Amino acid sequence: MKPYSSVILVLLLCTTSVLNQEDDDTTTSEGSETTEANYPEYEDDTHIVPVYVQPKFDEEGDVKWFPRIIGGRPAVLGEFPGKVSLQSRVGSHFCGGTLFDLQHILTAAHCVTDSRAQVFNTASLQIMAGDVSIQRNNPAPTREIRLVSHIFAHPNYDIGTMENDIAVIRVSVPFRLQQGIVSPRALSRFIPQVGTVCELAGWGTTAEGVQTPSPTLQRVDLDIIDTDVCNRSYQGLLHDNMFCAGTMAGGRDSCQGDSGGGLMCNGHVTGVVSFGYGCGRRHFPGVYIDVSQYLEWIEQSQSFDGAHNDIPTPQPASSPPIFIMSSILLTFSMFSLLVRGLFQ
Repeated sequence: MKPYSSVILVLLLCTTSVLNQEDDDTTTSEGSETTEANYPEYEDDTHIVPVYVQPKFDEEGDVKWFPRIIGGRPAVLGEFPGKVSLQSRVGSHFCGGTLFDLQHILTAAHCVTDSRAQVFNTASLQIMAGDVSIQRNNPAPTREIRLVSHIFAHPNYDIGTMENDIAVIRVSVPFRLQQGIVSPRALSRFIPQVGTVCELAGWGTTAEGVQTPSPTLQRVDLDIIDTDVCNRSYQGLLHDNMFCAGTMAGGRDSCQGDSGGGLMCNGHVTGVVSFGYGCGRRHFPGVYIDVSQYLEWIEQSQSFDGAHNDIPTPQPASSPPIFIMSSILLTFSMFSLLVRGLFQ
């Protein structure tokens, strides 16, 4: 069963002495919703897609896990030819993604939905490929920009538990194949064994608490972590469709703005950046969605020939997330870590 809001508030009020981290809402006004009804005109550099330093709760108690490259180095053009940047129509980066064919991108569901799990208006987004820079005034000759025609957020995506945090985006015009620069990546059919070194790239922040994305693509090597070991750190919050990558010692991780990016293992897209506690923190590697469990759904989305409005969508969030319910069962210290920043 789910907890009542009053119970949650009592517990949260008991932890106010440790809730001293600065407010993590960086680009939108408090409580704003990104829906089709309130998209602004694309005349300035306003970020119309919310970006948060994680973890973030809104005034209704909904948790937002919008992650996060920590401990990496600059990537070179062609090193990640399937890498794309999800952007507002004015070119502001907010999430990553991976081409798995020239017209479809794999990303996270939380990158394409608002705080009630409602899917964004396709007219609000654009996709950039073929460049390691996201700076609008200095594009590489190979840069390609495409508009979005369809957004497929997994219909069973749960904004509270982050289960099924996976999505597919279709662009209106296929990207142009540029061998070694812009080319699709194959999807993995399994998670590699523990200890396998995988690669991740992204334009996310390079330190926890920083509010500006990296202007150039960063890359980092991450180890596949034993899920049971990782889940002990997260106090059982991980589900069967998730796994961890990074290092239990900390220092190498994804961070805010890296969400939706593809974890590349043996040349295949193995995971999608979903969430994590902080960035590069000891004992808290990043959590990824297991791509191999969604191959059938991805193929169905890829072959869908209907209108965007006909796509099944997640159920809107109507109650406090399971993360909060689960947190009630945790130790006091772990609970306080999860809710930092709520009252600032």
